[in-house]
Amino acid sequence: MRVGRFLFRLGLAAIAGGLAFAAWRTPYDPPPYSPQEVTHWVDVINEASSVIVPHKTLGKKIRYEHRGLFEKVEKGLELSETETAEYRKLYQQIIFNNQFFFRSYDHQVTILDNVGPDLANNIGGIGIIGSHDHHDVSSRANLELLKGNLARIDTVSGAFAPLTRVISAAKAHKNLTDIMLHLGTAPQTVSVAYVPPVAAPEDPLSKEYEILLREFKTAQFAPMNSPAYVNALHAALGAYDRMVLMVQEHVRSKLSPWERTLAGRWLSWQSLTPPLGKYKAYRFPREGQGAGQS
Repeated sequence: MRVGRFLFRLGLAAIAGGLAFAAWRTPYDPPPYSPQEVTHWVDVINEASSVIVPHKTLGKKIRYEHRGLFEKVEKGLELSETETAEYRKLYQQIIFNNQFFFRSYDHQVTILDNVGPDLANNIGGIGIIGSHDHHDVSSRANLELLKGNLARIDTVSGAFAPLTRVISAAKAHKNLTDIMLHLGTAPQTVSVAYVPPVAAPEDPLSKEYEILLREFKTAQFAPMNSPAYVNALHAALGAYDRMVLMVQEHVRSKLSPWERTLAGRWLSWQSLTPPLGKYKAYRFPREGQGAGQS
């Protein structure tokens, strides 16, 4: 019994300490992001997840061996069809080499084998050979968790409801971020065409997600950094902007000022999202546009 009481008190102390640390690290009731700020950070997280981290951290050796090709992508220069196919095969290898890392960070990573063996892929061949993270399936899993997090905020009750709302909001922010971490890499990988869901989505968040996925898949089939690639990329990022604003509005409307302080904002440390302050969107930033525009 004494051990049980000790562990219970220790748990309460840990929770109290964690909440105090969150309050110390986060300004009181942080203001919502403006549409322009959302657009800026969406561009940044897309650039970090799609090019900067895979090229310069996870795939340094492959980048070094094919530096000219990778630097063209980083500078926003258009690749030919042949260069695009070569680049996407090399990029696919980077993603394959780092599957353990991705799975350790996001449990929704879904590894599938030899997808679409009868379907045309985006490098002039058939299917997706080998074992790989299936971005579409993984990001859909994050979407379902995100919607569950928001529903939990709406329905929770009881003495621990404030704590549950804080945790659910932080989880919602992480699942929202993980959707981009999955799909940001998609236009650079080897893949097959977009497949819409069996039933058309009815809720606004799912509708924007389908636009996001469809446009990223459209970019997959365009030459890297071509006008068609950029147009599809911007359309995808516009849909993600709108998802961010929806989640932000939902969280702010349901949490008290102190709960919002403890939960933090999207991309805050509470949601275990990567630090993005050192990154910039070098290739195709949507400067001067509000969220959801393309």
